[in-house]
Amino acid sequence: MTEALIICGFLFVLMVIQIKEQMQIKIKAKTSIFRRLLSFGLAILLLYIFWQPNLANQLKLVAFSMMILISGFGNEGLATDHLVKLGIISGAYTDYEFIQIEKIPNQSSFVTFHKTKNSHFSMFYDEKNQELIHYFKKLGLEEKLIIGEMPDTIYQISIKQKKA
Repeated sequence: MTEALIICGFLFVLMVIQIKEQMQIKIKAKTSIFRRLLSFGLAILLLYIFWQPNLANQLKLVAFSMMILISGFGNEGLATDHLVKLGIISGAYTDYEFIQIEKIPNQSSFVTFHKTKNSHFSMFYDEKNQELIHYFKKLGLEEKLIIGEMPDTIYQISIKQKKA
């Protein structure tokens, strides 16, 4: 029972941290309705399949289902000085080598944050390309911006600059 209470306590701390982070979001990323439905369905299915008569196991199962719901329903986006996304401990814009902004045909934008050559992730935004460009320039990140497709030689140039 003590183990279950500690797990629930840590989950509560995680939820508080996530809520505080989400309150800092200035530009919210798009979230898929499929992602939300999938997380809700998975959480309910786990509760249904693995439900046990023991209260301690029930608490652990509910805590695990809550984590799934938090990951599915949590907001992601851009804060004033960092990126807000579940699983990113330090999302400071200065940690990223490049921020690539691509225009999507339906007046949306596709933003990719590049940390290293093989470490990057992307998010969709409802804002137009120019609004995001203006936002990052206002933060003083114009030297990190890449508009459109990423040139193949950009990482080679970056590596040479680091060695020099």
